[in-house]
Amino acid sequence: MPERCSADGQRRWLFVDPLGRLLPQLRIGRLEDTGSLQITPADQREHDRRMTLEATPTAGDLPPDEALTAKGRLPDLVPDPAIGDAWVAEAVKEVEAAIAELVTGFGQQPYIHRVEHSWHVHLMQLLSESKHLAGSYPIGASGFKTQLIHKEWPETIAQPGTKRGSFDVAILTPNQLEHATLEQFRFGRIAASIVIEMGLGYWDSHLLADQRKLADSGVQHGYLVLLSRTSNA
Repeated sequence: MPERCSADGQRRWLFVDPLGRLLPQLRIGRLEDTGSLQITPADQREHDRRMTLEATPTAGDLPPDEALTAKGRLPDLVPDPAIGDAWVAEAVKEVEAAIAELVTGFGQQPYIHRVEHSWHVHLMQLLSESKHLAGSYPIGASGFKTQLIHKEWPETIAQPGTKRGSFDVAILTPNQLEHATLEQFRFGRIAASIVIEMGLGYWDSHLLADQRKLADSGVQHGYLVLLSRTSNA
């Protein structure tokens, strides 16, 4: 099993090491930050300034009919839970169990899915089987509900010099949704504390790019899952 993040605030990332060479030897490893990845108030102000300049939504951010009505700056951010949050701690256990099950299945039958996005769907299915992560929850006082597990959830903070990208899979908390407006949800302005980035058959540069994406957004519990079906990945 992957080693869980400690409650001391140090951020860690887990990944399936494609350099294990042979599928039966796929390993789960850990990358640690250097202690320089804390988001300060100045960082947040700079992010908001940049997003004000670049945040006019496009059809790539929202469905085309909704994008037509989207104007102006992004709504305020719903922050991630405090370090040590009990709900998140339990969710981390469920996420790591789902990742471990996916990795085991991939090692046994790596061609069950042809492309990476199918593995994303597979992981989301495994996550949704957890009672802790399943169900739908109210989005503030909007009258609408949503699930906790989301694909292509927008980055909390855009990487320098780029427009805002998306995380492969992100998990929100019921409490965050309770305090969010529908507009904050629509624009992905809820800081996901659990994020999973996946790759199939990519090289080390992809791993490093995904690591940087997690670091730039200050994700508390970020997972890098890189899978390879060849012995020279």
